[in-house]
Amino acid sequence: MEQEQAQQKYAEIEKALDRERDARANAIAKFSKVESKKNTFSHTKSIEQMIEDMRRELDLIKQEAQRAWLELGKTEQEQRDRMAYLQVEGHTIVDDVQVVSMMQKSTNQPFMKEERDSVGTSTERTCLHKLRAHTL
Repeated sequence: MEQEQAQQKYAEIEKALDRERDARANAIAKFSKVESKKNTFSHTKSIEQMIEDMRRELDLIKQEAQRAWLELGKTEQEQRDRMAYLQVEGHTIVDDVQVVSMMQKSTNQPFMKEERDSVGTSTERTCLHKLRAHTL
């Protein structure tokens, strides 16, 4: 009888041990799932942050490109205006220097009456204009 009781106790202890092992295995599995979800969430957050940073950078690049495009258009328009004025008037100012067209009007008139009286050749008039513009 004592042997039967010992076997019963042993069987009960075996069952308890199996339940503990199963509970431990379940706990480890749950912990692994939680860690996996945590890592996935962290990884997802990291990816979302990277995407957001890339979007911000793209917006900045777009703004910079737009500013550059507008500046290019403004510069081109200024150059076209300068060229048109040079063709019509025969002279213009570029970076604080007066530029005189080499192909002046067929009338070949000086720009100011005083110059017509005091300076005779086209080359002398051109030099005079450059000198006056530079000293201003």
